[in-house]
Amino acid sequence: MLRYTALVVVQLAFGLLARVLAPLLSLFTAKGWPTWGAWFWTPDNDPCGDRSDWTTLPVGSYWRRVFWLWRNPGYGFDASVVAVKLQRGDLLVTTGYANNLGTGPSHPGASGTQRRTVWRDGRVIAWEYYYVKQWRADMCVRTRTGWKVPIGPDGDIDVTRPATLVFSFNPFMGFST
Repeated sequence: MLRYTALVVVQLAFGLLARVLAPLLSLFTAKGWPTWGAWFWTPDNDPCGDRSDWTTLPVGSYWRRVFWLWRNPGYGFDASVVAVKLQRGDLLVTTGYANNLGTGPSHPGASGTQRRTVWRDGRVIAWEYYYVKQWRADMCVRTRTGWKVPIGPDGDIDVTRPATLVFSFNPFMGFST
């Protein structure tokens, strides 16, 4: 727990730095991610984001790139420095709610608690605690701590992606069923 707490402090500090620098960093991303500054970039999306409906700003605009970095501060840092690299043979133990807990239209809501623990060579290398509690027809409390353990389509650990550090609490998360 001490390691996790220290990593959360480091992650929060880097996230603050990333948010402050986002307007400056976005000046250098009009043609894609530069090779420098990988800790700030989102390696799985270009500088304009994932093309979802999170913004109405035009694709390619400076402010859309700024907002993308604000939405994902220090993503590369989270995926490389404070993440846990998973390997074949790691053992996943899941307790609590068996299905994916969700809060939005793409993942219909379900209240519940889920705990995931990843073991390697007899010791815990990552854990995740996920709690969702609907308190109104369209609202819920959501808490997620530990490392986001990526799950593949077969229901086992997806070793192609790292388990990224997570520390979030939202008492007013949108909820849909």
